[in-house]
Amino acid sequence: MQLNTAGQTFLVRADSQSLAAWSDSAVALTARNAAARFAYFDSILGATQAITFVRLSTGPTSAYEIIGEDGQYKGSTRVAFDSAQTILAKLHGVNAWKAPPAPPDFSMVPAPGAPFFNFQVERQAVPRPGQAAARYPRSAIRQRESGEVLAQVVVDTTGRTDMSKFKILKSTDSVFSNAVRDAMVNQRFFPAERDGKLVAELIQQPFAFNL
Repeated sequence: MQLNTAGQTFLVRADSQSLAAWSDSAVALTARNAAARFAYFDSILGATQAITFVRLSTGPTSAYEIIGEDGQYKGSTRVAFDSAQTILAKLHGVNAWKAPPAPPDFSMVPAPGAPFFNFQVERQAVPRPGQAAARYPRSAIRQRESGEVLAQVVVDTTGRTDMSKFKILKSTDSVFSNAVRDAMVNQRFFPAERDGKLVAELIQQPFAFNL
């Protein structure tokens, strides 16, 4: 997602599934200054990139503030209700927004045993430092190919990846997908925290392969 502010342009990978769920939640529809922050740690830049949506009032046509963070840079812009709903509708995978008949009952708490989304925790899971990067596939090196992968996995309370929940969301080639899968088997994280307790979190992590 690209966010253009007065002083900076932010390119942020937002978790669209979580953001779409938040936009329909009772909290987002009824709470003033209700916010959802979506962030990930970019191992290449060595910084956290984040995007935050804030509903500015409880009115039925509330404007939104969208805040972008890219390491030490930060900026924001306000968008009208119609524009915000167009963005949120596309995150839902539809072309036009339709008002729900009533705010859904959305407690923001997953079912027992289910992982939390990143906006439901106070501290998100982040990779431990000093870990080996995903290995560049030899076949891609020979052909001088670059690639990108966006992977999704659950990080449990010990900081290990639950590979039974591993999923490739986007990839330019299967050889890069396989390299990411191999790397994430052994990847370790500082686990997420909620209410002072370690919890499992569903994360999305990007990988870039560039010669």
